[in-house]
Amino acid sequence: MIKRYFVTGTDTEVGKTVASRALLQAANRAGYRSAGYKPVASGSAMTAEGWRNGDALALQANSSVALSYDEVNPYVFTEPTSPHIISAAEGRPIELARLSAGLRHLELRANWLLVEGAGGWFTPLSLQYTFADWVRREQLPVILVVGVKLGCINHALLSAQAIWQAGLPLVGWIANVSLCPASGMRNTWQRCAVCCQRRCWVRSPICLMLSARLWGRI
Repeated sequence: MIKRYFVTGTDTEVGKTVASRALLQAANRAGYRSAGYKPVASGSAMTAEGWRNGDALALQANSSVALSYDEVNPYVFTEPTSPHIISAAEGRPIELARLSAGLRHLELRANWLLVEGAGGWFTPLSLQYTFADWVRREQLPVILVVGVKLGCINHALLSAQAIWQAGLPLVGWIANVSLCPASGMRNTWQRCAVCCQRRCWVRSPICLMLSARLWGRI
């Protein structure tokens, strides 16, 4: 049976890729054939192999299945801006069917799939649809990364409510406390846990290896 998860965040730059990398490493240790998928990435650098996004490269490097860059990241854009803006500027509209085709391909090669979104839950991919629309179409269980900082309780609750309203399971959340002053950390993540109705998986900086207790929950 294939396990599939979608990693989203309460904002951009909250630690989605660090969390995704750690989850892939845990899947590898558990003996799964893992594959990371970053269907849309904004912000890249030119290399000898072409345009490459750092987040997608991290997923590629931590997948146990040998994947080409294009398999991991079918849509890579140059500027670090909203996908619907840069895709229009580059004349390359994002097609949901292509995102799904890439996922179907990886399902043939791996039995543990982690899909990392871009930005937050409602990041627009075009003027007509958002990342959330595609995740709902694919019925992917969701993992929420919360950047613990001022305003995050509201951000976490809004994100969790939107995920539930889409009819999708919020299987857990990860607190990136590296963004929060130590004085306010405990009360903040405890309140987030109440809002999300889930026990926080990781309260220490998420660059640490994920615990066995966390892994047992997915």
